[in-house]
Amino acid sequence: MWIGIGGHVYPPLPEHTRPLPLSVAGCFFNSTERPELVTRSPWTTINPVTELNYRPAIADTLYSISYLYLSPIGTLTVLILGLIVSLLTEFEKAEVDDGEF
Repeated sequence: MWIGIGGHVYPPLPEHTRPLPLSVAGCFFNSTERPELVTRSPWTTINPVTELNYRPAIADTLYSISYLYLSPIGTLTVLILGLIVSLLTEFEKAEVDDGEF
């Protein structure tokens, strides 16, 4: 969950995601000939979102992992930590008296 939330807070940079080429040629909202069409559009934003200037180092490494890898990473982490805790707590066998039921 930590990696998934971190990936949303700090989305991967384009060089890590290899985005497909994009062209806005002929787009209605890219029209510079008639700017009144763009300013009267209901989809324009009033307050543009500002980009954060600070990105921690973990944002470009751990948070740029594909969402498809999150489940296997979580499963392996739980299994490995469970094995380590089981080995450290030294499971003791309980004595069972078969005479009483």
